[in-house]
Order: sequence, then structure tokens, then C-alpha cells
Amino acid sequence: MDWGDGEGTRPTAGQSRALAAVSGALAHAGPGHVVALVGPLGVGKSTLLAFLARGEPVIEARRAGARVGVRRALGSARPVVYVDGDEGPGLARTVREELDRAGSDAPRVVVTSRRPLVPARPPPGR
Repeated sequence: MDWGDGEGTRPTAGQSRALAAVSGALAHAGPGHVVALVGPLGVGKSTLLAFLARGEPVIEARRAGARVGVRRALGSARPVVYVDGDEGPGLARTVREELDRAGSDAPRVVVTSRRPLVPARPPPGR
């Protein structure tokens, strides 16, 4: 499998293990579930997310209008939505609210954050 970004970039061995773990989590996650990549600044969360997205759009949650971007992405036919997050608690709330709006056909979401995401309520089906 080519993890490259079209410019010959390949993940390190550690990144490959992390990619395999996150890919496995996504394979077992149902609609509307969130997989969070949590860690301190500079550990490679955004890099891992970019490798995982493999050319799919990534929503920059730190930018103005991110809520609209999350809403549009969750309303699309994409099976997985990628959000490069921030450290604020508002991100978890935004993602959860938009997943609730999307209903039972909601995609899975992968989000990066410096702080653990505490959902407002459990994922659908729990």
C-alpha cells in the first residue's frame, strides 16, 4: 500500500503502526462514531491525519467557518470525515451536534485534538 502524498513522502515505522491502529479502529467504528487522535503539540497528529486521509479533504477546525465545514462534510456521502482540530472543548460539541443532525447515516469522524474529546452524549446505538 502506498501511503505517499504524491511527493514521495512515506510514514516512519511508528507512523505506520499508528496508521494501522487508527485504520483498525475505523474499520470497527459504526456510523456516527468518532476516532480521536489526542496528544500534545508537535507529536504528529496532523501528519498522521494527512496520511490517513490520503488525499481526501481535511477540515481545518481552527479556521473561521469550521462549523459550516463540519456540517457540510457530515452531510456529504463521504464515509469518513477528517477534522484537524483544536484544543478547545467546542470542537467535541460541534462534531456531536452535527452528527446528531446527520442522523443514522452519519459518517465516521477522525479528529485531532490536544485535549481529550468528551462527547455531550454517547454515539448512536449506545
